[in-house]
Amino acid sequence: MGPHSNASCIHCQSENQHTFSGELALHFRGLEGLNKPIIWVFEDISVCLECGYAQFDVTERAVKILRTEVAVDVGSACRGNKIRNRVRPVGPLSLA
Repeated sequence: MGPHSNASCIHCQSENQHTFSGELALHFRGLEGLNKPIIWVFEDISVCLECGYAQFDVTERAVKILRTEVAVDVGSACRGNKIRNRVRPVGPLSLA
């Protein structure tokens, strides 16, 4: 397991959090999203092991792509200056 996070969960206030390395592909929704860039982010993800709430940072470059829906530098990983974002789990945590 990854290292413990120093902060408590903002959803359930538990201190049982771990940080994991992650890679995410952000897709635009709908059929029109098929013609838009996929934004890859490789970031640390803090996960509450009590309620499943997760949060991660997204780089300014990735946010620019999400705003404009145009790839800035196709093929490059989005890392650098980060903007805080939070993600709610859509269901129970699963390792399958």
